[in-house]
Amino acid sequence: MELTPEIQSTVAKGIALTVVMLSTGALARYFNVKVNYTRKINHFAIFFLPVFIDKQFNAETFTDFIYLAISALITTASLLAFYEPIRTLLPPFQLMFEGFDRPEDRPHTLVWLWTQFAAGFGVMLPMIWLCGQWGLESRWTCRTSRSKIW
Repeated sequence: MELTPEIQSTVAKGIALTVVMLSTGALARYFNVKVNYTRKINHFAIFFLPVFIDKQFNAETFTDFIYLAISALITTASLLAFYEPIRTLLPPFQLMFEGFDRPEDRPHTLVWLWTQFAAGFGVMLPMIWLCGQWGLESRWTCRTSRSKIW
């Protein structure tokens, strides 16, 4: 099996997001950083790291609507790892959870996250598809020169 830029990019995204979530959990648990801040870092990472990583690997995952839809489903479904029985069995998931579990959201933290992800992807996917139909996908993908972002 060939390691295409898309596969390399996908693996790098998983690793990067895991590192960010473990780091923000550690910030919240060990350094008493407010969860409001660590949660924002996580949201930023979830929506913007994939674009940055695709650029580094010269991958074109953002032009493939099917890839994006599957990624959105997998990302949203991955929140199941933070279900209480799972995170109590696996301490790293508990640490990651502490990076986005705001006290004011309890006990509905995961419900809030699922709705935020669904809403974010619910807007992002149709807009990416529409821009692709209009021929504007080169505005955010690597089809243009690597130094040109917009």
